[in-house]
Amino acid sequence: MADKQKPAVQTAAKRNPHILLSFLLLLVGFVAGVVFTSYRLGGSDIQSPMDMPPHAHTGMGAPAISAEHAEQLARLEKATEAAPDVPAGWVALGNAYFDHDMVDKAIAAYKKALAISPGNAQVWTDLGVMHRRAGNLTEALAAFDKASALAPSLEVPLFNKGLILMHDQNDAAGALAAWKKLLAVNPEARTPSGMLIKDLVRKLE
Repeated sequence: MADKQKPAVQTAAKRNPHILLSFLLLLVGFVAGVVFTSYRLGGSDIQSPMDMPPHAHTGMGAPAISAEHAEQLARLEKATEAAPDVPAGWVALGNAYFDHDMVDKAIAAYKKALAISPGNAQVWTDLGVMHRRAGNLTEALAAFDKASALAPSLEVPLFNKGLILMHDQNDAAGALAAWKKLLAVNPEARTPSGMLIKDLVRKLE
């Protein structure tokens, strides 16, 4: 993954950005549609939204995949076996597991990549997303915090942290703090549905 950033709440990034979670956020008498997003560097297509709460998927019983995709996974797995010290291989494998809803395997692959090269904020962001999908909220928040510490101007982890705090932990104050940090990075940041984050913050205050 290259170190190139895209806005956290836009719907375009380079290779395989992730729209991780779609859900309705009920706030102060109105319903705002927001999308839990993560962008992988090096990609440009948009993954379809996936509606699921935390704890819904743990990597077990993932949907069946095509023979072509199974071959792709096998090639990536063999590549990491052949070169286990190359972080890019583990990242590619983690991305493939991510795309096929193999949550536990994606987490394991991302952890291996980060054990070798811990400074990749994008991988920490994707790891946080997978932890959230597995229901590991503490680990998800820690991963997003790590991503923000490494790349303070990266918008995705701040947006996603706010969503976990608001949606999963009923922590409006924490969500506001995260989204205000996002606004400090980009005052015109928007949710994927087009709502300005500053308008969302204003309704929460």
